Amino acid sequence: MIFICLGNLIAQSQAGTGKTAGFCLAIISRIDPSIQSPQALVLAPTFELALQIISVMEEMAQFLPYIKVADAVRESKTNIVRGKLLTEPIIVGTPGTIEDWCFKRRVIDLSKLRICCVDEADVMITNRGFQPSCIEIVQGLDRSNCQMMLFSTTYSDEVMNFAKQIVHNPLVLRLKRDKQALKNIRQFFIRCY
Repeated sequence: MIFICLGNLIAQSQAGTGKTAGFCLAIISRIDPSIQSPQALVLAPTFELALQIISVMEEMAQFLPYIKVADAVRESKTNIVRGKLLTEPIIVGTPGTIEDWCFKRRVIDLSKLRICCVDEADVMITNRGFQPSCIEIVQGLDRSNCQMMLFSTTYSDEVMNFAKQIVHNPLVLRLKRDKQALKNIRQFFIRCY
């Protein structure tokens, strides 16, 4: 999957198959150490997933001192000053915080990003709380110079159609319905009253 991550991509894969590792490695490989501003943005729907992605990114880049990751989540440890661009090349966060950092605090210049990755894209597109933020963020990108990558375990036809509207000329990797659940993972629900 890593070699495929060099162009615009809409990818679907089962849980536990290495999507996070795939996009983290692709992002790390494209960071230019001579640029002292954000080059890559990763959007995640939850605080916990954003922290998990940051952990994977930092572990993979542990021997690359120029790779720094800003955590754009609630209670962020990243030092930000309104109007002063961040120097970390990679930003991982949730849509609300990213939107705040881009448009209110002005510490991220979306037009200069080289990579934008949306994890759990199906949730980000279908959730009415995330969708406006994601659309505003994507519209701020220079999509002629910014690679878009959307990753998810599921894509309905409606979500796929919307994804194709925001990602120009994507390579689309989808699973057949019968291959979406792994045999070694059991899924169940408990009805709570």
